[in-house]
Amino acid sequence: GKNYAFFVPDDGGGDLFIGGSKLHGAIEGDVVRVFALSAKEGGEEGEVAEIIDSPNSQFVGTVRGRDVIPDIKGMPAAVRIGDCGEKYSDGDKVYALFTDKGADPQCRILEKLGLAGNTDAEVLSAIRSYRIEENFPVAVQEEAAAINGAISAETRAAREDFTGDTVITIDGAHSKDFDDAVCVKRLPGGGYRLYVHIADVTEYVKEGGAIDNDALKRGTSVYFSDRVIPMLPEILCNDVCSLVEGKERLVLSCIIDYSAAGEVMSKRISEGVIRSAARTTYDEIYSFFRGDAAMREKYSFLEEMLSAAEELYRILNKKRLESGSIEFDFIETEITVDEKGEVTDVRAAERNDAHRLIEEFMLAANAAVASLYDRIGIPMVYRVHAAPPPEKKESLAELLKTLGIKLPDDPTPADISEMLASVEPRFKELVNMATLRSMSKAEYKASNDGHYGLNFPDYCHFTSPIRRYPDLAVHRMVKKYISGSCKNIGKYAEWVKEVSRISSAAERRAEEAERKVDDILTAKYMEKKTGEIYPAKISGVTEWGVFARLDNGIEGCVRIEKLKDGVYSYDEKTYSLVCGKKRYRLGDETVVRVDDVTDGRINFSFVGSEVERCGKKNRTASE
Repeated sequence: GKNYAFFVPDDGGGDLFIGGSKLHGAIEGDVVRVFALSAKEGGEEGEVAEIIDSPNSQFVGTVRGRDVIPDIKGMPAAVRIGDCGEKYSDGDKVYALFTDKGADPQCRILEKLGLAGNTDAEVLSAIRSYRIEENFPVAVQEEAAAINGAISAETRAAREDFTGDTVITIDGAHSKDFDDAVCVKRLPGGGYRLYVHIADVTEYVKEGGAIDNDALKRGTSVYFSDRVIPMLPEILCNDVCSLVEGKERLVLSCIIDYSAAGEVMSKRISEGVIRSAARTTYDEIYSFFRGDAAMREKYSFLEEMLSAAEELYRILNKKRLESGSIEFDFIETEITVDEKGEVTDVRAAERNDAHRLIEEFMLAANAAVASLYDRIGIPMVYRVHAAPPPEKKESLAELLKTLGIKLPDDPTPADISEMLASVEPRFKELVNMATLRSMSKAEYKASNDGHYGLNFPDYCHFTSPIRRYPDLAVHRMVKKYISGSCKNIGKYAEWVKEVSRISSAAERRAEEAERKVDDILTAKYMEKKTGEIYPAKISGVTEWGVFARLDNGIEGCVRIEKLKDGVYSYDEKTYSLVCGKKRYRLGDETVVRVDDVTDGRINFSFVGSEVERCGKKNRTASE
């Protein structure tokens, strides 16, 4: 929106300032080649020589007169609508394509999304802005239509038969795609055998085919509160590759034998066939574990298997945490949307022991696969989490010092895990948030660099090939090894690097889109709560304001100009705004009033003791 830009060079050199007259049509996000010009006060100056790639050529905006006003920053303030047959009105949200990025930029409207402010139009705008494709190309649809899910006698005979085992899926009540199933057996001598069966997606998604190429480009399924945009066509997600109850399905299975103490005794991967004995939900299994009579009766035929599974889960969970795996305990928000697209409720999502059981078994399978195939040396896509960067470790240590908490200069995951477990309750929220913010972001890489947060030397994503391409890529490499087709496997070294790069970018894009849609939906919900008062915790502090989070996970902002009693300054070492003895610090408990929702932003103000008069009905936003 301003008449200048900054060029960030790929080689890591300093940024170049580019004045508006030297942009030559380049916009935010463009990949460009520049001339470095003479130095100006404060740094080097550049001029765009060539636009190499322009990912934001398609953009979302709002119609104003004969112009489209782009939603995102870094675009021209207004883009003229070129000749088009259809008429558009002020306030229409549209998806448009630049036809001219010169001095008088112009666009062609590709799609009308609805009226600005309409929930569905705003959600569609976010989806389009992040270039998340809802529809599959014709070639993908045709290839999907030709898929035959029938299992031939020849295919079945070549695989390990697990159909006699008590295998189950445990998922959310509203889940439609079931790509993992589990079974646990007790072994003689007190040990356990864990079976993690994962849908064999690569049996149907052929290398280099239309579905495969499209899935790589998508990288991941994208999950919004009111819809899912899948990575794979529905016939694969919800039918052929879904481990539905009572149907035989092809799987890639990770089988791990444990001692009674939870030590890994052996592990192997097998191509198999299963028949799920039951489609269960997290709440059902949790109720079963807690002795609920109705669930005990309904799933009495699972009692032996579930008893063994619960025992193994508790052993593995205790062992992992004692070894230094870092766990954060934060609120996840669950948004309920009705058939009309309106948000009816926002509440904190509940996690119980059934969720944790599945998570623990998936972690075990992912680590086992990464360990096995790293030792063999075949090209793989690993899930890597680096140690915190030095400056973030120093910042965390400075904050902890103010609280009287010591942390080694170069902390191990075990050091951090031990520190988090020993923090006083009043500082727990603050330290958890600050520690999380000090962490690096996990990514996909072709090198096995370990996972710092889990404190695992080997880790990959193996357990969700329906919704993540890296998992599908791991399956492909594993199956090549199992089948013996490894003569030219080295040629995949560059392929796994490319998969890692594309998948990491796709994951970031999906997360940002999901967060944006959640923000839109929660803002719509809070519009109805103006004037209401809620207890909250400070979840973020910046030089221009304070973020506060309600019990249900919704965040809003208190602008610095709304803070009373004087002029506040930002102390980055303690994540706080300070004015004399008055301090607003990350993790502090407080009380807020919902002032308004402006341009999708939820604005709060602090109200102190007014919470005593707010009445019970306002104590949580979900009530």
